[in-house]
Amino acid sequence: MKNEGRPPRFHLPRKPGGLVANHTPQAPRALQKFTLPKLRELLEETRFVLHIGGVDEALFYPALWHDYFADMDPNVLVAISGRELYDSVVSKYPDIAAIRLSGTRHCDWLMRHTPKLAAIFYVSNSRENLDCIRVGGHVRHIFINHGDSEKLVNLGKNYRIYDEFWVAGHAQIDRFVNSGIDFSSLGFRVVGRPQARPLIEQSDATPHSLFAYLPTWEGYQDKQNYTSAALMGDVLDEIAQLVQADAAVKLHPYTGQRIKALRDIERQFAGEANTLGALLHQPGDTPPESAADPAVHILDRYESATQLMANAAFLITDVSSVVSDFLITGRPIFLYMPPGDEIGLAASSVPLDSYCYVFATPDELLEHVRTVVVEGRDSLRDARLQARNYFIDIERTVDHRFEKELRKLMVGSSDDASPRKQTLVVAHRGVASRAPENSLTAFRDAAALEGLDAVEFDVHMAADGAVVIMHDALLQRTSNGQGVIGDFTAAELRQLRLKQHAEGGATLSDEWVPTLDEALDILAPSELELHIEIKCDAAGNPYPGLVQKVLALVRQRGLRERCVITSFSPTVLEEVRHLDDEVRLVAAVGKGSIMAMGGFDAVLRRFSRIDGCVATIDSKVLRFMPQSRLQRHGTHSLGIWTVNGEKHLRNALEAGYRQITTDDAALALRLRDELNG
Repeated sequence: MKNEGRPPRFHLPRKPGGLVANHTPQAPRALQKFTLPKLRELLEETRFVLHIGGVDEALFYPALWHDYFADMDPNVLVAISGRELYDSVVSKYPDIAAIRLSGTRHCDWLMRHTPKLAAIFYVSNSRENLDCIRVGGHVRHIFINHGDSEKLVNLGKNYRIYDEFWVAGHAQIDRFVNSGIDFSSLGFRVVGRPQARPLIEQSDATPHSLFAYLPTWEGYQDKQNYTSAALMGDVLDEIAQLVQADAAVKLHPYTGQRIKALRDIERQFAGEANTLGALLHQPGDTPPESAADPAVHILDRYESATQLMANAAFLITDVSSVVSDFLITGRPIFLYMPPGDEIGLAASSVPLDSYCYVFATPDELLEHVRTVVVEGRDSLRDARLQARNYFIDIERTVDHRFEKELRKLMVGSSDDASPRKQTLVVAHRGVASRAPENSLTAFRDAAALEGLDAVEFDVHMAADGAVVIMHDALLQRTSNGQGVIGDFTAAELRQLRLKQHAEGGATLSDEWVPTLDEALDILAPSELELHIEIKCDAAGNPYPGLVQKVLALVRQRGLRERCVITSFSPTVLEEVRHLDDEVRLVAAVGKGSIMAMGGFDAVLRRFSRIDGCVATIDSKVLRFMPQSRLQRHGTHSLGIWTVNGEKHLRNALEAGYRQITTDDAALALRLRDELNG
């Protein structure tokens, strides 16, 4: 490639018969010739980049996340911004592919050489993340916090730079909502916490005769200093003697980064260096009289905290993510809370002191341990069991939701998915070319149309709360009525008659304004997808309770799997997703929404932040859209409406849109059959 710029430093994984290359632009020419093709070969298939910024102590991040990505994408690339951290990573993890990014120039080089890249995942909110976000407009930028806690650092306006925030449970969403900061542009996706699966699997197991002390680090500023490390001194040994169990101490890898006095804090615990493996393999049947006295054991900072927590009888810790993780075990948590009002906290909807035994001094800790562990008076046990799913969604964790969401992203970036082998044909408001739009006859015609994939129709809420079908919020265009549809009951609307529109004008039919129940009576026996567009009232506001009613009716009929909810309103679709995390969503995008939300790209970004939402675009908008711009978004991932006439239908089918919504579904099906041979 000519004029492509010099590549960043990179490291290729060790493979049988392969090469381990720690390459820089200054490397010998022979090495460059051998390694650059290898790198390009990997980049051409890379779907995910795991971005690690910050200091050398961030060395634990690859071990925390890499394998979950590698299971989905064997070509996952770890991108590292710091020079020292890059050297440490390639030394400690020789079997991962790593690349060092230094500024936007290197990020731009990476973007140009990863044609299938779907998303960059950021594990820490460092300033270096901006380099990739500035130049990577065509990929998803997703923040995955490595934990879940009430630390104030987990909140801030700077999180709005990301497209999505993948969270372990609803607690993190509530923290953002309760902060008072406008995070409406940030899409949240609850994926559970894959690292917590060992804790879930062992939550009912009998713990070892040890307890864990897992303090956090001192933070970047005083109001984020939650650590108890400097206070504990000999108290851990005192607790070990009190409960007759070993203490396992593992400090946060960042400890001492800001406060130098904490760099060697391990020395104050009067313990011996040990490994978790050695502790866990002590014979369990040793008689108490011959067993060694309980002791304090200092573990390496990079030991597995998850494995330690899975085997600990109780936890002593600070405000940090290990609180949420350890909640899964159901065992007691003793939490240090610095005294005074100088420490800042985020606010979920479940206070820390409702499920943790909070202490500010060593004496308070000893008293809590004596009451809860020695005397067995664990008053917060039920509260812990109730709180744990709020912080880490256990069902989604066990269901491998994190990996499933990765798989969705891979499909979206896959060559195999573009273009579709067969574009879906959707009958617009029933077969509106033969019968009044949104009428029962139009729905009967759709159900009888061989080869049709889906039928689309619109719902409002009547004055009596019934769900009724009509496109407009005003009655006069499609019926012989006058006024706002929401001012009439379903019985009153039934007395009106729908208009049949044709080139010569409109005539009244025998059709009335149907209810959703009546439409489902006709459509349920078919195999059609049901694209239900939830409309807003005449003032443009969502109907209170309409979303709940539609979802309830669909579930009662057993039609949830065939249902697709569509709307022009992000608010409506967000409400749907909040109530049902599986039902499919389609955002309708027209000229009005494009103008209101700041342009075509902004609209697509806004809707894409809603979990699982895809878009269908007004054909009048797309006719004037440059083809290069459409290709950037991928026509195979977009729908188009309303397409009529043989020329426009043929063009849309040839373009490979995901779905075409049309008034003349029969013609669209015939043309699709012709194009497919």
